[in-house]
Amino acid sequence: MSMRSFVFDVVLAAGAIALMFPDSTGYGVHEWAGLVFAVAVIVHVAARHEEGARLFQNGFRKRRAGKAFSFVLNAAIFVDLAVCAVSGLMVSGAVLPTFGLYAGGFFFWAPVHAFSAQLFMALALVHVVLFAPKMKAVVSKR
Repeated sequence: MSMRSFVFDVVLAAGAIALMFPDSTGYGVHEWAGLVFAVAVIVHVAARHEEGARLFQNGFRKRRAGKAFSFVLNAAIFVDLAVCAVSGLMVSGAVLPTFGLYAGGFFFWAPVHAFSAQLFMALALVHVVLFAPKMKAVVSKR
């Protein structure tokens, strides 16, 4: 992990924390920032796709159990983020109306969005703890 990747990851984490408090930013900012955050996470995943590809090439061997857990965790985070982003768009009061769109089903999508956002933060915390040794190594090099 490079220092540039580390800084990007820290900014991504700060963005995730800021998004958890939409009352402090306003819901319009929360929605637009959520879209930017979703794109940033896609960039984050794309920048690290080689490790996942290697796991599939080697088969999930027993001696790579930690890497397999990491892959499953990251996949769960990605799927959860997708659910969070879609459900967020479905309850949007700023983004969709900008494009002249409206989605029904608020009473279905709002709880889905709230749950997926909370699950995302829990999974992201496990992700940070799992990768803490790599982050520590990057910081200690400087």
